[in-house]
Amino acid sequence: MIYGYARVSSKAQNLDTQFAALSKFGVDEIVHEKISGVAKQRQELDKLLDTLESGDTIVVIRMDRLGRSSRQLIELVEDFEARNINLVILDMYIDTRTPTGKFFLTIMAGFVKWKGRF
Repeated sequence: MIYGYARVSSKAQNLDTQFAALSKFGVDEIVHEKISGVAKQRQELDKLLDTLESGDTIVVIRMDRLGRSSRQLIELVEDFEARNINLVILDMYIDTRTPTGKFFLTIMAGFVKWKGRF
């Protein structure tokens, strides 16, 4: 199953451009919410993460839609890898269903971890 996740930070913002991009990609279902990225609990994302099964794919338009910080994003990516869940980030052309996408995301994660040590 391919899930899209769309998020905006305030109720006044519009999700239409994210819906359009996710629909164009061909997701089966779009999960969305209007909540700040710094919120500790994002109820719809948490439900989606609990729903994902091995082989599923989650698609976001930008990396910052998914995580509040580099550390959280890396933790999510590591969890996805352990659970055999794929990640597609549309604006960066990252698709972990491909070897190149996995490689690129691994390199990015390495830089984030390295930067965090100093």
